[in-house]
Amino acid sequence: MSENLSIAHCRTRGCERFAEAENGIAAAQLISKRYFDLIIADCKIPGIDGGEIPNYIRNNST
Repeated sequence: MSENLSIAHCRTRGCERFAEAENGIAAAQLISKRYFDLIIADCKIPGIDGGEIPNYIRNNST
């Protein structure tokens, strides 16, 4: 599913706030600064891949 389709689908469900990141490192930086109810990540993004983001959250949560 493309990111634009994902965002459009979420908006039809009433979600209003989104954050997008160019790569895994930028995503990790966003995650460290904000709380998210849902994270959708591509498994093959550069930097920290989507499969490693849950580990990043567990290891860096306060």
